[in-house]
Amino acid sequence: QEKVTLRRLLSHSAGITVSGFRGYAEGEKIPTLLQILEGKPPANNEAIRVDRPPGREFRYSGGGFQVVQQLLEDAQNKPFSVIMQETVLKPCGMTSSAYELILPEDRREVAATAHNVNGQPAAGKWHNLACFGAGGGLWTTATDLARFGIEISKAYKGKPSKIISHQSAQMILTPQSDAGELGQEVKRYLAGFCSQVKYGLGFILCGQGEDFMFLHPGHNL
Repeated sequence: QEKVTLRRLLSHSAGITVSGFRGYAEGEKIPTLLQILEGKPPANNEAIRVDRPPGREFRYSGGGFQVVQQLLEDAQNKPFSVIMQETVLKPCGMTSSAYELILPEDRREVAATAHNVNGQPAAGKWHNLACFGAGGGLWTTATDLARFGIEISKAYKGKPSKIISHQSAQMILTPQSDAGELGQEVKRYLAGFCSQVKYGLGFILCGQGEDFMFLHPGHNL
């Protein structure tokens, strides 16, 4: 009765499974995108499927963003890393950012080491997540993320942006669904700043007027 649409995929309301991904430690085999979508070895996630009626409720799904990645690659006949470099990273001046499976040696030297909850460093410095592309594979810095946020903010306010139109920015930052348990977490983080938290297209939204904010929690892994 309902369809999986791009809008629903980007707002985590498409009824798609697999919230997030564990990643792959040093020495583990890395799956292809199709193996991840199908949940076939060496992928360590379940198959990404629709198991609830699309449009009914918010449920965070990194798996849904993997579907978006496959859609983009099919439509443009290019790897997701190249699409992102051409349309977002390079125009924004995000020179320290990339969607790469294996970091070049010069970047490995300056990349932060991942640690578990007990403070122990990961074998090989980190788990390989870049293979997930849209589902969590961005290598970046705080400065580069700020550059991205500034371009979105400028477009939203009707100012010239290097990556997106005013109309598209308004669409992205318009509430699409409630943010479920994720919204409750954000409320706690912001200590009562927002009485209501919604989800747009890829962003948490809260506040109004001069207090309006778009954000994404940074505690995934």
